[in-house]
Amino acid sequence: MLRTTTALQRLDISADRVWDSPEASKEGMFSVLAALGDNKTVEVAHFTVSHHLLDDPSVIRAFAALLRSNTALKELRLNRSDSEEDGLNDVMVDDPVGRGAAVQEFYEALGANTSLETLKLDPSDWGINGETFGTSMARNRTLRHLQVWCWDVSVEGARKMGRGLAKVRSFRSLTICLDNEGQVLALLDGLWKNKACRSQMQRLHIGAESKLSCKVAQKLADVLALDQCTLQYLHVRDNAFGVAGARALSEALRTNTSLVSLAVEWSGLTKDGVMALLDALQDNTTLRRLVLGSIWEKHELSTSMKEAVERVHAHVLV
Repeated sequence: MLRTTTALQRLDISADRVWDSPEASKEGMFSVLAALGDNKTVEVAHFTVSHHLLDDPSVIRAFAALLRSNTALKELRLNRSDSEEDGLNDVMVDDPVGRGAAVQEFYEALGANTSLETLKLDPSDWGINGETFGTSMARNRTLRHLQVWCWDVSVEGARKMGRGLAKVRSFRSLTICLDNEGQVLALLDGLWKNKACRSQMQRLHIGAESKLSCKVAQKLADVLALDQCTLQYLHVRDNAFGVAGARALSEALRTNTSLVSLAVEWSGLTKDGVMALLDALQDNTTLRRLVLGSIWEKHELSTSMKEAVERVHAHVLV
C-alpha cells in the first residue's frame, strides 16, 4: 500500500513487542522502510520502536536508506520505547557491534536529504561523532527543526555540531540535551561565535544532565546582545545561574529586540537574580513571556518583587 497510495500523508508505526520473534519484527521494519523510501505522498512518519530494534545497526542503516531515497518526507520522529515484555530490556546489548558506523551513515544520509524539515530523535544511546554530524549537516538545505539527545559527544564534537547547524540557512529550532556544561558552551560557540556564519535560529531549548552555571548565562547573554540576534524563544533547563548569571541576562535583555519568550525553569535563581530580570523588562519592549519555574515556590514574594512584577505585568506574562 505504501508504494501505491496517492492519498496517505501521515504514517504512525509502533514496534515494541519483539521478544517472540525478533527477526520477524526486524524484517517487518525493513519492509515498511523500503516501501516508505519509494512513497511519494507521506509527509509525516512517526516510529515508536523497541530498544532492541532501534539499536540494531541494520535497522539504523535502513533508516539511512530511507533518507537517501525518499523525496517527500518532511517530518521524521524516532521514539525509543522500552518493551512491555518481561525481561527483554534486561538482555539488550549496550553497544551493538557496528552501531557507530551505522549511526554515521544515518547522519551522512541526513546531510544529503532534500525534503526533511523536522527530525526528532529519542535514541540517546546512539552517540554522535560531532565532526561527522557537523560536516553532514553543513550540506543540508532543508532542515528547520531538530530535537536530539547527545550524552557522549565530545566538547570539540559539540562545537563542530554547532558550526554545521549554523551553515544550514533554513534551520530555525533546536531542542537538545547534552551531558555537561562544557559541551553546552562549545555548542553555543559553534552556533554563534563565527561572525561570518552565525545561526539564524529562532528557538533554542537547551539543557544538560548537570546544572548549568553563570558561564552559560553569560554565553547566552552574548548571543542575545548580538546586533542581528534572531532568537525569539529561549528555554534553559535546570540551571544554577545565580545572581551573576541573571544580571548578565538582564543586561542583554535591556537592548535585545528579538526575544519574545524566556524560560529558565527548574531555576537556581535567587531573589536578587529575579529582581535583576524583572528590572530589565522595564527597558525591554519585545519580551512577552517570562517563565521562572519553581522560583515562586522557593521564595516568598517580597513587596519589592510584587511591585516589580506589577510594573511589567501590562506587557509581559510572568
